[in-house]
Amino acid sequence: MEDEPNDKPAEDGDQPVDEADKPTEDGDQPAAEADKPAEGGDQPAAEADTPPEDGDQPADEADKPAEDRDQPAEDGDKSVDEADKPADDQPAQKSDDKPAATGSDDEFRKRCMSLLTKHEGRMKHVYLDTLKLSSIGIGFNLKRGGAREVLAAVGADYDQVVAGKQDLTDEQIDALFNRDLDTALAAARRQVLNFADLAFNARLVIVDMAFMGEAGLAGFKKMIGALKKLDYNTAADEMKDSQWYVQVGLRGPEDEALMRSAASG
Repeated sequence: MEDEPNDKPAEDGDQPVDEADKPTEDGDQPAAEADKPAEGGDQPAAEADTPPEDGDQPADEADKPAEDRDQPAEDGDKSVDEADKPADDQPAQKSDDKPAATGSDDEFRKRCMSLLTKHEGRMKHVYLDTLKLSSIGIGFNLKRGGAREVLAAVGADYDQVVAGKQDLTDEQIDALFNRDLDTALAAARRQVLNFADLAFNARLVIVDMAFMGEAGLAGFKKMIGALKKLDYNTAADEMKDSQWYVQVGLRGPEDEALMRSAASG
């Protein structure tokens, strides 16, 4: 009874030495192969002697189901696919993050054009503005310094325009306006240091006022002081209590109303 366990194949591969010495069907098969079933016995000697790619992997590893052997490859392919994905997905993510800044700037410029067109008009032919200054397009003052050069830059003849013998195209009007809007925005930021923190409608009003001239905007010191505190109602009061309010006609009350609307969010 003590020898009986030695006559049974070891379940864990711990076959006794005398079993490992038993001749196999292939004769020269290595001792490690003695534990293998006879199905590996027909393997050519050259292949049996060739070490597996993974070092000590037994020959029957090659017979393992494809789903087991190919798993690392699938994982590897997956990582490659995932590495390729960010390039496709990244632009979409950026587009979701960025529209706010760019979109809000574009929208603000459009609203500025709409407000200033309402207040200044849009004229292809020379006209007199509310201050009796020769103008064209959207409030472009033909008597200001550098007007001749600016008109030449958009392909217009200054003398012909002033004389009323040449009208501007829509493209020329837009080009003149965008130059003036950039100038007004720069003036607004210089005079109202917290311009970027103001409510949307308050910024519209400041640009509308700056469009008429930076010196005029700079004169509203109490209004600017109120805006530093984001006190839009006091700023509107200071606008109303000014000579400018009387000179600009309906523009004054409309800008005042816009400034007060900023107080309600």
